[in-house]
Amino acid sequence: MASITVIIPVLNGMPYLSEMLASLEAQTLRDFTVLFWDNGSTDGTLEEVAKWIPSRLPGRIVTGEPLPLQRCLARMVEISETEFCARMDGDDIALPERFRLQMEFLRKHPEVSLVGTQFECIDPSGVILPKEEWARCPTRHDDIVSRLMYYCPYSHPSIFFRREAVLAAGNYAVPAPVEDLTLYLKFLPKFRGANLSEVLTHYRIHPTSICAAAKQGNRQADLAAESLAKESPGIFGIPSDNFTRLHAKKHPFSAWPLLLGAWQRSAYQPGRFWNMITSPWFLQSARCMTAPGDFPSKVLYKMLELL
Repeated sequence: MASITVIIPVLNGMPYLSEMLASLEAQTLRDFTVLFWDNGSTDGTLEEVAKWIPSRLPGRIVTGEPLPLQRCLARMVEISETEFCARMDGDDIALPERFRLQMEFLRKHPEVSLVGTQFECIDPSGVILPKEEWARCPTRHDDIVSRLMYYCPYSHPSIFFRREAVLAAGNYAVPAPVEDLTLYLKFLPKFRGANLSEVLTHYRIHPTSICAAAKQGNRQADLAAESLAKESPGIFGIPSDNFTRLHAKKHPFSAWPLLLGAWQRSAYQPGRFWNMITSPWFLQSARCMTAPGDFPSKVLYKMLELL
């Protein structure tokens, strides 16, 4: 039996689907099976994937059971029978060494249960786009949590995880379209996460992608802020009402709740606390949540940056 299930939920994956499937065929580690779940495609997706599975890629295709994305992901994790799961979207590309390096990392680091990769954004034609500030992922667990306070610390299509850990954390759940964020908020207080330093995923940006649709009307940002505030006490050590004010840049002295939260997150270990609050990832999130007139906090963050 394979060790990895590649879970791929798709709704109308053309014209990018064949490129994604070819990237799976090119993996240097072939110890995987593909679970492809079609959610009602009408653009030739099923005809294309039938050319690949199971003749060129081991696995199965689920049809006739369309589900909302978050429920589809949860169901795919539930019915997978392997130790590990790897996420893919129908329009992205996994570079050849991705699965091998992620598997090796989790085998060497049993304390870590979820690992992502660095990524590059590509346009609809596959051309690599200029690197944006948000398109960087921290590699250490504490920095991942710090980054999560304001930015997503993972490229969702790049994550590779221990299936039992995700189930124990509560699996994917509502609300859409922030099911990945909600998973991290539940997962990271219980299990350790990481990102590899290598670029192993190409993330496609195009107008019909799920993320592009979710951002219309600011729906994604509003739901993300609500989810973050709800889980803030457990993951960031910050009361929900304080976190809401921080995220809206309305707290009069942002450094106070952020430093208290970091102290709690560090398990009251001075060395870990110091490493946490002087990290560029913590300081970046802190600055993003600081009100324009909160000069004391801004000065403090600058001092921490220089130390």
